[in-house]
Amino acid sequence: MIDVLMDIIPQPKSVLLALVIVFFGTKNGRKLLSILVARFIRKIIFYIPIPLRYKFIATGLQLPLSMQRKTLQTILAPTTSEKRHILRVRRESWNGDWIIPYIRKHKDPYARAEEIAQQSDVVILYFHGGGFHLGFSTEYMASFLYIIDNLKTKHGLKAVILSVDYSLSPENTYPKAQDDCVHAYRHLVHDLSISPSRIIVAGDSSGGNLAASMLLRIRDQRSDPALAQLPPIPIPAGCALISPLVTMTLPGKTEKYYCDYVRTWQIAYYRENYVPRYNSMEPSYCEAFMRQPFLSPLYGNFDNFCPTFVSYGGGELLEPQVLAFIDRLEHHHVPVTVVTRPKTGHIWIIEPHVASCKSIWRKDLTKLVDWCANVGGELG
Repeated sequence: MIDVLMDIIPQPKSVLLALVIVFFGTKNGRKLLSILVARFIRKIIFYIPIPLRYKFIATGLQLPLSMQRKTLQTILAPTTSEKRHILRVRRESWNGDWIIPYIRKHKDPYARAEEIAQQSDVVILYFHGGGFHLGFSTEYMASFLYIIDNLKTKHGLKAVILSVDYSLSPENTYPKAQDDCVHAYRHLVHDLSISPSRIIVAGDSSGGNLAASMLLRIRDQRSDPALAQLPPIPIPAGCALISPLVTMTLPGKTEKYYCDYVRTWQIAYYRENYVPRYNSMEPSYCEAFMRQPFLSPLYGNFDNFCPTFVSYGGGELLEPQVLAFIDRLEHHHVPVTVVTRPKTGHIWIIEPHVASCKSIWRKDLTKLVDWCANVGGELG
């Protein structure tokens, strides 16, 4: 009997070979494998100590750009349940996604999404991070849904998020990504007639750069050749910046003094590919060019700017620059709310996988939720 069973049951090597063929030899198999890998990583990541976790991420950021993008897409792709709340938006001048609970159940989800946005108390326009080279509009779904849910349950406010898939470098250079963000904001204000007093513009890392620089362009609309002839574009109720990249100059903080996964060489690489003709500029001209406020908001004039939320990790590489930026805002009398945490790295508020634990992520993200309610909800 045992001999018969042994003849019927496949040998381990045969099973392994079959799995390899299924997972790597077929399109559906590769898709299934990526889902399984993402689930596994999401399940175990909080058991990995923060220093080791940051080292893993830093190592991953040394991969070729195409592999970085595929890896990020695999790990942070929306789950099946999250996809119910996502509606893709494709426009001639920009792309993005509406994040609205159960939006896909509607007969005409596109028309309904715009109706819901017009009726919402708070509309968040979000720009993801990734050094202008990485990232996608739905990578922070856990945080997006948490924000929407808590604005409703804690503050009684209806909220939606429009997350922008702006053009990435090196395929596109400055100011293409910034232009995409301007077009998305104009869509809310001009096409959907949503009051700016109900809009909050937000972004993390390079997305924070785009948020701040875009709002400076909008405030100075009449002196911008690309915007001067357009109808007025008022600034929003508030601006939320999470570990923002506020200057194109390289950080001076040495790596041995911080707890982070971002490295100076990465910022240098991103900058060289984001800024057109960077490597062909004369050094003196290059330095002046990099200090333009639309590239480096740190050097901007923030008179008549909107209330701003800024978060940064006490151990992150960008900390000195963010602190200088906060001083700049306060110098120009901008109402600033600051959230930080010691020995913490880049963007932990919006990306739970880089927070020390889920409770810390929720606690600090709730501070952003409360700020959004006070700024967007009250003025709206």
